[in-house]
Amino acid sequence: MEHCFGYGSAERLSGVVGLEIYGRIARLRSLAVDRSSRGLGVGKALVSAAEAYAESRQVRELYLLTTGAERFFERLGYQRLEREAAPEPIRATSEFSSLCPTTSLLMRKELIPTSQRNGSGTRDGDLGVPLVTGAAGRPTEPNQ
Repeated sequence: MEHCFGYGSAERLSGVVGLEIYGRIARLRSLAVDRSSRGLGVGKALVSAAEAYAESRQVRELYLLTTGAERFFERLGYQRLEREAAPEPIRATSEFSSLCPTTSLLMRKELIPTSQRNGSGTRDGDLGVPLVTGAAGRPTEPNQ
C-alpha cells in the first residue's frame, strides 16, 4: 500500500486506513477499526487524515469500494456510483478487477481545496484526534 495511516499508539493501533494516489484521483482502502474502538470517531478521524493528505498531494477525487460500510461513508460525503463510472486507474487495480466482489459498491468524494473550506481552515467534522505520527508530525507512512 502506498500510504498507510494509523490511529492510536505505536504499541497498540486502534485503526488503520490506506491511500493509493493516481495523479488527481486516489483510492481509499482497507479502513479497519478495532472492535473496542468503534463508535468513538476513530474511523472518521482516519478518513479525515487520509483526505487531508490526499488534498496536500493535489488529489481532487477519492474513490473506494465497500461491501458493507456505505452508510458510514455516505455520512462523510461519499456518493454511490455505478462501477462502470470508475476512472481507468481505479478499474486497473486488482481489488476492482478481481479481489473485491462485483457486488461491492463504488463510492466517490470530491475533495474541497483548502481555499474553498469553511472560515476556520478546517473541514467541517474534523475531530482533531491523535494519530500515530512520524518524526515530522504527520501520520505514519511506513513506505516513505
